[in-house]
Amino acid sequence: MAVRVLILALVLAASVFVGDHILYRLLVVPRLPGWTSVPAGWWLVVLTPGVFAPLLVGSLVRGVREGVAVVRTGAALSSLYLWWAAQAHQPGHLKSYALEGPALFWVQTPLLFFGVFGLGSLFAYLVASWRSPRSAG
Repeated sequence: MAVRVLILALVLAASVFVGDHILYRLLVVPRLPGWTSVPAGWWLVVLTPGVFAPLLVGSLVRGVREGVAVVRTGAALSSLYLWWAAQAHQPGHLKSYALEGPALFWVQTPLLFFGVFGLGSLFAYLVASWRSPRSAG
């Protein structure tokens, strides 16, 4: 079960990496007219992997316990990635709580990821359970 949890958690963390490193840096940043702000439409593109990954993971988890473990691990890995991005001064992370308020960052960021990943995964898990009943737990 531990390997399965890690693989599914890596899917969640990869969604943050893809949205930030690939979509934001390679697609959005070169197309920005200036450095003042990113249009809302581009944020929708950047956040898309973070919406679909929890839905995919939720449809694949085998129970609530496994789902909580996956979401918890995915939140931790995603937080580690954002911490690294801030420490490495990556584009979009130059002003970050990871640098300016690390205590707040390490409380707020994992909780935020846990909530977002958890809600999406729970929704997909419940839909999958409703469509094909399986044992709870």
